[in-house]
Amino acid sequence: MRTAYRDDDGSETIVSGWPAELAGGRVTALLVPNESMEGYASIPVTPASDGTFSVPDVAAGTYFIQVDTPPLDAYSLVHRTLYEAVADTPDLGVVFYGRPDRVTAEQFTPVGFEVTNLLPLSPGVFSLILTIPRAGIFGEYPVIGFWPRPKPGATSISNGLDWNGDLPEWIWPHFLPDAAKGDVSYLYQRADFSLGSGANATSAGRNSVRYARIPDFSVSDGQSATLTAAMTEVPQSGRLSGLYRLTRFAALAPSVHPNALPSSPPGGIGVFTTPEVLHGLPWRASPLMFFGFPSASPDVDYGSVPYGRFVDRGWKDLYHLGYEYQLDQDTRFGSYQAHGMLDTAPAEFSPLIGPPASPLVNGSDAFAAQSGLGPQPLISWSPPALGRASRYALVLRKQGPQEPGLQTLTAHVFSRRTFKVPPGFLQAGKSYVGTLSAISSPDSITSPPLQTQAPFHSIDSLIGPISP
Repeated sequence: MRTAYRDDDGSETIVSGWPAELAGGRVTALLVPNESMEGYASIPVTPASDGTFSVPDVAAGTYFIQVDTPPLDAYSLVHRTLYEAVADTPDLGVVFYGRPDRVTAEQFTPVGFEVTNLLPLSPGVFSLILTIPRAGIFGEYPVIGFWPRPKPGATSISNGLDWNGDLPEWIWPHFLPDAAKGDVSYLYQRADFSLGSGANATSAGRNSVRYARIPDFSVSDGQSATLTAAMTEVPQSGRLSGLYRLTRFAALAPSVHPNALPSSPPGGIGVFTTPEVLHGLPWRASPLMFFGFPSASPDVDYGSVPYGRFVDRGWKDLYHLGYEYQLDQDTRFGSYQAHGMLDTAPAEFSPLIGPPASPLVNGSDAFAAQSGLGPQPLISWSPPALGRASRYALVLRKQGPQEPGLQTLTAHVFSRRTFKVPPGFLQAGKSYVGTLSAISSPDSITSPPLQTQAPFHSIDSLIGPISP
């Protein structure tokens, strides 16, 4: 367990443990499949202070590394992830861009925003985004915390927020930028746009149009600070292919679930940018442009779609496509997800992999509701009809009111198409739903588990509900 922080000059600083962005995740055990009634030998793991651990006498073959994310909320929920591995010394490191000495706000820290030359702010949507990558800040929406709220139509703002308490709750932690350490801030504005017309019109679109590069913005914990910026036009120098075979994505719906239909609207595609050397973890990137697919889901061709690009040389742009499927009897979703580097993006976007075929629970149809399965049912499946999966991901989630304890179980499986649920997760009297995903990526069972590589394609099949 280590983190390698890489900087613009290629230098690298390695520290023990995982960064705060991984929410306190820790290795807690190894699960070794065997012929026992439980199906696994569970070996507790306690990493040393340097993040390493050693487990003697593990049987040869594959095993699962168990990572638990501890409670961070009032519900005391725990999320468990199992990574199948085979190496004697698995690489549990992550690679981040930036500096390792980042600190977070811990007390009331008022920060003012004095910004001019904006495009008129839209009613109800104030799309200002702040990114300071060396300080670990990617794509914050500070306007959500502004007091007072900016007025629609305003072309300048003079507002403030508490850096500790008013930044969006879903973006955590709130690191403090330090210009003396080389942190450069970018504040940028996105505006609505549309493509196509009639049935081919995009359902929504937003593109970067104004920005400011701010090299002198710093915030110290508990002290007031001000970000001052005069916005300027964003060069529309980026290009994204606009040909989408949406009918082929729609045709996969019955394989996701017999009752699944494309959502309306079904999804969209976005362009993100990041200076990170390793381009897994796509959530550590800043959004530049997004547009939604038309709800009618025809094949569409928007030509070469321009987008705003204002970042420093060396940054890389990524695409992320999502196409969603919904069950007609409730609000459960499955999706097709694809992301990769934009400079190697396909000329047209079309599904490259289909869902796992014929998913079963204890030999019966996994699409159907089942009960009385026991605490350790066996989940099995066949290869997808489209494409070749490099691995599979199973996610089981407890339904009903949130209660302390294990809430989700995720298993990443490379070498098999069966998975026995380990003891201790399914609880009597509870119901669970899940997704079983086929994934196509360059990763293998010997790859670092937390360093997912691109291009990445995945699609879900929907399981359950099931109960023990």
